[in-house]
Amino acid sequence: MNVDEPTRSPMSRFFRAALRIGLAALIGIGLGAAAYYGVPRAYRDLVEPVRENSSRIETLQVELNQARVDLAELSDRSSQRISELEAGVAAGQETLAELQASSQLQRTELDQQLQRLGTRLDRLDQALSSQSDALDLALATPN
Repeated sequence: MNVDEPTRSPMSRFFRAALRIGLAALIGIGLGAAAYYGVPRAYRDLVEPVRENSSRIETLQVELNQARVDLAELSDRSSQRISELEAGVAAGQETLAELQASSQLQRTELDQQLQRLGTRLDRLDQALSSQSDALDLALATPN
């Protein structure tokens, strides 16, 4: 012991020890209460949102993958439909060209028939006119 240090009574040492034990107990209880109430709150505030977000991310990834598959199928069907339409347009253009050629041929034939009928009509008109003149002459001359 040091000479300058006053000697403490046993009661004072007991109170100091009790005070230290009490402080240690209070600190322990405080840490225990903090752990008891803090861990579940920290779990609710920190871990559960992370789990929810992870679950949502997984769901969104599944939906994204399904959307990609749907988009690929739609793209394939669209490409196929475009090809079918292009083939239909080409066939329609070919048919139109054939119909135009056929129409032109029929028009030419009809023009030729009309010309022949016009010529024939002119001849019939001349024949009718000459017969009419002959009839008029026959009726005008007494027998």
